[in-house]
Amino acid sequence: MLAISYAFFSISTSLFSAYMEGTLFVSEKLIINGIENKNHAFIENISTILDFSILNPFVIGILISFRKSTQYVLKRFNKKSLLPFYHQVGLALISVAIASKAMIFILMVLLMEVALMPLLEFISQGMWV
Repeated sequence: MLAISYAFFSISTSLFSAYMEGTLFVSEKLIINGIENKNHAFIENISTILDFSILNPFVIGILISFRKSTQYVLKRFNKKSLLPFYHQVGLALISVAIASKAMIFILMVLLMEVALMPLLEFISQGMWV
């Protein structure tokens, strides 16, 4: 039921937002910094429609069935969890460490791009000679 409701709400909210933006049926060309980009209409974006309507609900259904199976096994063997508490704490700490390093890396890349962009534009225009 959760997977079916996800499919319904994800498609309906995406259709509504595309309708409000005016990109439900009409593609538009955008020019950003002299570079031409095309914003495809939502109806033309088949991969997103398939993802929202079939693939994501399928994965949600599988995860729910795995959770039910895990709960059955835990109840059958009188266990509280599949992992001991110290393993859970270790996994949480490792996850926080990896996520924080990833965020720092992304922040550094963005800052470097912002800081170096004027220099790269200056060099590409041949003004440094």
